[in-house]
Amino acid sequence: MSFDWKKTIGALAPTIATAFGTPVAGVAVSALLSAFGIDSNAPDAEKQLSDKVQAMTANDLLLLKQAESKFILDMKQLDIDVIKLGVEDKDSARKREIGTRDSNTPRWLAVFAVGCFIGLIFSVIHGVDVATGMKDTFLILVGAAIAMVKDVYGYYFGSSSGSKEKDNTIISLSK
Repeated sequence: MSFDWKKTIGALAPTIATAFGTPVAGVAVSALLSAFGIDSNAPDAEKQLSDKVQAMTANDLLLLKQAESKFILDMKQLDIDVIKLGVEDKDSARKREIGTRDSNTPRWLAVFAVGCFIGLIFSVIHGVDVATGMKDTFLILVGAAIAMVKDVYGYYFGSSSGSKEKDNTIISLSK
């Protein structure tokens, strides 16, 4: 399994990480590359960034924090709310369901995900013999099933970052 540098950035520089997957993702990545002195035009820039994050020193952490502070200031000067962009992106699935009034598709996907998870857990508990060459694949499937159940839970009950905003939206809509 390869190192996931985006998760590390998410823990150390959450505002920059929030920008990933939004229209300002390129600006966020450029801020990281610049902070670590990596040429953004290099064909292996992402690999260099991953290697740098994986072997980060205290000085690199300081550079990362400075880059995040500069990124926040740059976004404010451009009147861009990065946190709002991230929340809007995550909220789109709920808005889609409300707009299309299609409550069956998400429910069936949730049933499928939970069913897969229960089936895999049943297999593990009852010691289903997995061929030697397939053990890694089986463990990847278990991990994917756990992630799917986590996503189902987050969709229906809210994630830790979006729960408060969802609650506030529901309260404001009920008034």
